[in-house]
Amino acid sequence: MSRLLWSWILGGLLLAGSLRAHSPQETYARLIWEADQLRMKIELPWAFRQAVFARFPELEQASSRAQLEDGFREYLAENIRVWQGKTRLQPTTIALGDGQHSHSLSVRLLFPVTAGALPDLEIENRLLFNLFDQAQNHHSWQLSQAGKGRFISTPQQARFAPWGQKEAASPSRRAARLGYSLLFVGLMVALAYWRPSQHSPNVSRW
Repeated sequence: MSRLLWSWILGGLLLAGSLRAHSPQETYARLIWEADQLRMKIELPWAFRQAVFARFPELEQASSRAQLEDGFREYLAENIRVWQGKTRLQPTTIALGDGQHSHSLSVRLLFPVTAGALPDLEIENRLLFNLFDQAQNHHSWQLSQAGKGRFISTPQQARFAPWGQKEAASPSRRAARLGYSLLFVGLMVALAYWRPSQHSPNVSRW
C-alpha cells in the first residue's frame, strides 16, 4: 500500500479522534426530569476554573479548598438559571465531582419543579461566556413527554425552552460526521487499490 494511502487513513483516524475530544470552550449537560425536580449533570472542561477566576479574581488567593468550591458554586448558580413561568427557581443542590475525562469537572444541580411544569420551564446557560466569545453549552434530554432534544446555548442565544425543542446537530457534531466520512472514503480508496500479490504457477504444456 502506498504512503499516500496510509497517510489518508492515518489522517482520518487522527481527525476523528480529535473531534471526539472535548473542546475547552464547550460544556455538556444532561437534563433529567423526576417527579418533583429537574436534575442537571454537566461535564465541564478545565477552562471552567479560568472562567471562575476571571469572574472572582480574589479566589486565586484562596487559602482553602472550601473557598474555591464556594466560588465554583456561586459561579454555577449565577450562570445557570431555570424559570418555571415567570418564577426563577433556585437550585437546592450544587454538587461538585471529578469529570469523566482528564482535566475535567462534573457537577450536579437539582432544581425543584411542580408536577406538570415541563411545558413552562425555560433554561439559560451562560457558562464560560465571560471567558470565550465562541463558547458553546450543549444540552441533551430524552423524555416521554418532551421527546428527544438537543440545544446549544451560545452568547447570542443562551436561553431555551426544552418543551417542543427540536434536535439540532451542533457544528462539532457535523464536523465529527465529516471526519468519519473522510475516514470511510480513505479506507474505501485503500481497499480499491490494494491487491495481494498473486503469482500464477508455471503450467507446462505437453
